Amino acid sequence: MKSASHFGDLDEISRNALALIPAFVFQPFPHPSCRDSPCALPRRIIMNISVIDGSNYFKGLLLLVRKDLKVSEPEIEMMNRIGKKLGFEQEFCENAIHDVLENTYIVDSPPGFSNKDLAARFIRDGLALALSDREVVHPSEEEWLRLTVEKNGLDPEWFRQECVKASNRKELPLKLQVDDLKVVYSRKGSKKKVGRRKRLY
Repeated sequence: MKSASHFGDLDEISRNALALIPAFVFQPFPHPSCRDSPCALPRRIIMNISVIDGSNYFKGLLLLVRKDLKVSEPEIEMMNRIGKKLGFEQEFCENAIHDVLENTYIVDSPPGFSNKDLAARFIRDGLALALSDREVVHPSEEEWLRLTVEKNGLDPEWFRQECVKASNRKELPLKLQVDDLKVVYSRKGSKKKVGRRKRLY
């Protein structure tokens, strides 16, 4: 018959062995039957984007906010947040936002992106931005987003559905699409140069 001390040693060995097992083994994984239901865990996927795509993302949203000929405080807050996430310095963002209404030299054309997934993320953030200061999207802003959809080869019906979903939201999303983007800088460039010197127009 095993002694009590022997079982105590086994317990200690078990605890030590469990400590060596990688933590991801114990992460909950949704059952196959739950993957399409609210019990499924969200999966965060980070997308690496180029400096050009990052600049077009910020510039495109900047052009969007001026479509109704005014820039509200909620829009300013969101643009500063987006600019920071894309690697632009705060002073640069504030100056760009301040000047966007008065600058007549900005080329006011919808942005083109390197892939449709990024373009779709841009559209969703654009709708969130357009609804940050009102309950419905301004017609000029919606038309400009529609042109962006067309330029990037996205499905018009998908855009219509996204407009409906955005309008039906009672509150702005806490998490933006830009939160899952990561600007990858080339070896020759630097984040410091992009933030301070690169012009968006």
